Amino acid sequence: MTVQIIIDPRAQQQAESLPDAVQAAVTKRVALLQGYPNVPGVKALKGSLKGLLRLRAGDYRIVFRVEKGIVRIVAIDDRKDVYDRDAEMRMTQNVRDVVTKVRTSTNRPVEAIGFLRRSLGAKLRKMRLDAGLTQAALAKKVRRAASTIGLAEQGRISVSPAYVESVIRVCHQIGAKGS
Repeated sequence: MTVQIIIDPRAQQQAESLPDAVQAAVTKRVALLQGYPNVPGVKALKGSLKGLLRLRAGDYRIVFRVEKGIVRIVAIDDRKDVYDRDAEMRMTQNVRDVVTKVRTSTNRPVEAIGFLRRSLGAKLRKMRLDAGLTQAALAKKVRRAASTIGLAEQGRISVSPAYVESVIRVCHQIGAKGS
């Protein structure tokens, strides 16, 4: 049985920046993930990375999670660097979790939905600030009004999953250039 493999944009960017020989080795290892869970060498990560798995490719690591039978690759990098991004990966997953809660909360009281919106907004704001972006700069990059960014960060408006993904993508791209 083969499983679907999804590579997050950041992991794709990391893979494309690898030397050709390493890319070939990583590609072979990623192909093995189609046979998950019967893949030798997969190890569950611990501590702050709990919930993630890793597969070795020489000195490089392929970090992924399994969601509803889908393998989602979240990072591909040198072993000495890949685990330093654990906070960023957790933040991205936390934002996605809140989006899922907001989308599925139609039967919850209005106060709970407001709380979830504010929680999502706070996480989006933290990501923007960590990337060193102003609301105006982020608005330009995601093609929205600056007021929309502010209202979303305050939890005063609903935002679509596509909006959240665009903010995550821009913040990760800026963060990658800055490091």
